[in-house]
Amino acid sequence: MVESSELSYTGRATRNWKVPCELAPSINGSRSSRCSAACSFASVAAAEGASIIDAANNPALGAFASDGLESVIGLFSPRRSFHPGPSAMNGQLGVFSLASRNRDSERNYFPVPWLAKAWKLRERDGVVGFSFYGRGGMHTDWRAADSSARFNASGGTQSYPGVYGAGDAGVDLLQAIARVTYASRIGDRIAWGVTPQIALQTFEARGLTGCFFSSLLGGVSNPARNLLNCPSAGGSNAEACLGGDRGAGSSWKNMTVYKAGLQWRSGSSGTWRGGYSYAKQPVDEGDALFDILAPGVMEEHWTMGATFDVSGGGALSFAVMYAPSHTIRGPNFLYPTRTIGLRMHQYELEVSYTWR
Repeated sequence: MVESSELSYTGRATRNWKVPCELAPSINGSRSSRCSAACSFASVAAAEGASIIDAANNPALGAFASDGLESVIGLFSPRRSFHPGPSAMNGQLGVFSLASRNRDSERNYFPVPWLAKAWKLRERDGVVGFSFYGRGGMHTDWRAADSSARFNASGGTQSYPGVYGAGDAGVDLLQAIARVTYASRIGDRIAWGVTPQIALQTFEARGLTGCFFSSLLGGVSNPARNLLNCPSAGGSNAEACLGGDRGAGSSWKNMTVYKAGLQWRSGSSGTWRGGYSYAKQPVDEGDALFDILAPGVMEEHWTMGATFDVSGGGALSFAVMYAPSHTIRGPNFLYPTRTIGLRMHQYELEVSYTWR
């Protein structure tokens, strides 16, 4: 971490453990607004110009925040799509096939708010902060009218509406998080902090009751191929069904995220920032059929933004983010000779204002 310089650079590698790919900060399809300054810095934590919102990335940064109220609104746009390969069996002999054409998720825009307040105590008594923000973007909507599945059910081989043969399909994850921070300095360049949090979360999955699927989800880090051991699929282990301890899931892997940021302060022209982050996408290609629900296959994010002082002592910040398109392709585990492609790219715009 480089502090108190006109031109500063910082980089780091972080480890995200067993998190859904669409929840990992800066890498996935779910987004939490982290203030325009932090977003434009690729979420790299740096003390120079820190606000209480930055304590979400590193609680110690709260010690460098000034008194103030900060409000942020972001507009996050993840673009998700999938494309099944051609089918020769077309649902015959027990295979599960999807119509071969590209499909795009219907919902593409998600507002993401944040509100934070900092109270600076006496010179060496530290800073107390409170922040409240939402996470959104992990919402996929695959319309039944655009998708069909073909498989052999009790009435013989036929087509059923929806990705999994049960109508409209998708998932919706919403989170609201409140954090309280206390941070203090030890000398001029060292600080410590703590940020406990309370989180509320809702999750819904739709369109999974066709074929061998259940509307109950459990063990989401397990391989989707475990489903083949479920009795309804001809196996003998009830715990392998969705909702069981060994139930099928998205098989998300751990991620190591590399981030780098550059900050340039140009006096009256404000402070400019740029950032980049990279991580190997966490989706197992062999579970592409199940990961249609949440195809978070992003690997790169590019960000830039700036902060400008305004009359009255406030500050206006903005940030933009672009995540270039990335595609994976893996076998349909219910029809291994056929592949499914998952693709995503992302955009985001954030604007914040600080009252000091």
